[in-house]
Amino acid sequence: MKSAGSLEGDWSEKKLSVLADYLASYTTALSKQRLGRIYVDAFAGNGSDGSLRGGADTAGGFPLEFVHGSARIALRTAPRFDRFLFVGASAERSAQLEALRSELPDRAAGIQVLAGDANGQLEALCEWDWRFRRAVLVLDPLATAVDWTTLEAVASTRAIDVWMLLPLEMPSLRTLSRCEEIHPEWRRRIDTLLGTTDWAEDFCRAVQLDEDLFGEFEERLEKAAIEMIGRPLLARLATVFAGVAEKPVVLRNSENCPLYLLCFAVGNEKGKKMALETAQRLMSDLR
Repeated sequence: MKSAGSLEGDWSEKKLSVLADYLASYTTALSKQRLGRIYVDAFAGNGSDGSLRGGADTAGGFPLEFVHGSARIALRTAPRFDRFLFVGASAERSAQLEALRSELPDRAAGIQVLAGDANGQLEALCEWDWRFRRAVLVLDPLATAVDWTTLEAVASTRAIDVWMLLPLEMPSLRTLSRCEEIHPEWRRRIDTLLGTTDWAEDFCRAVQLDEDLFGEFEERLEKAAIEMIGRPLLARLATVFAGVAEKPVVLRNSENCPLYLLCFAVGNEKGKKMALETAQRLMSDLR
């Protein structure tokens, strides 16, 4: 079996390139409309991805070059967003996000950092009057920490587009050979994310395969994770959002191990056609 590998591969850079292009297209499309433009980053980190571009050998004279994270990409998007909401998972991360105010003073007035439970913060956000507002929400990278009821609330605004990463690289999955070995906490998180337990039986059936049988176990495991978890997620999203990109993208690390499934859902019916065409074009470039 392949190892989990390093996160130094290009999965993050690819994800960020898609996000950067989508945000620019999004704000451009809304620039002539009298709608407030909001960027929301839930489960936000410190505004910088830990991924590396190019060489990482400082001893050999090559500087470490960190790829700008989604927070900085959003803050530098032109045309600009009016507000930036970052939901921090911890006091430390919130403090790091607050530092963006001094780093980008021309955006400082629009930056708001919300500490605490992201599900609660997002549900409170969804209670705003969204008739004259639009937003892009990034759930990155701990999508399995979001509840289905939160996704329903986001969809109910009819105003928020969502980019979400579903983790595929999980130790409990990569070592499983029997259904009983699925880690109870991971099973609970997927149940909560999907709002149903129907996925588990099909998933277990798909991966109950001898690891040595033609060396297919890992491939079967990957396919099962995408088909039995990713596909139900997309189907569930389609029941509440205006539209969903039909072909999510598998993002891999430097050792070609699948790490995340990049998914997209559009909130507003009027903007659905353009949003889906843009998202699916950008996602197809990653395949």
